[in-house]
Amino acid sequence: MTRLTQSGDWLAAAAAVGIASEWPIPYLYTELLKGLRTIPGITEADLELFSSHVGLDEEHSAMMREALARHAETEAGQARIREGVRLNLDARLVFHRGLFRAVFEQDDAGEAVA
Repeated sequence: MTRLTQSGDWLAAAAAVGIASEWPIPYLYTELLKGLRTIPGITEADLELFSSHVGLDEEHSAMMREALARHAETEAGQARIREGVRLNLDARLVFHRGLFRAVFEQDDAGEAVA
């Protein structure tokens, strides 16, 4: 996330960290919580990090949308916002591929990794 803010374009950085990081979390964590709650022995206290972020990131997302909305009124602003979101999604893809390999010891094609 730190590198996403160092592109030199403040609007792309705000979109990368503000919109692309905050907006999907309530949905993703709600779905993640459904699965985590099926793990025997796990308590709500164990899940506090995830459950607390649902409401927090709904608020953060709304704040970022409000702050950036006026910059999305031009094609140039929209392009800068899209670039920031793309940078975030590219970084998330690298993260999730690495996480998948670490957890399942397989690459994206299902092949074992050393």
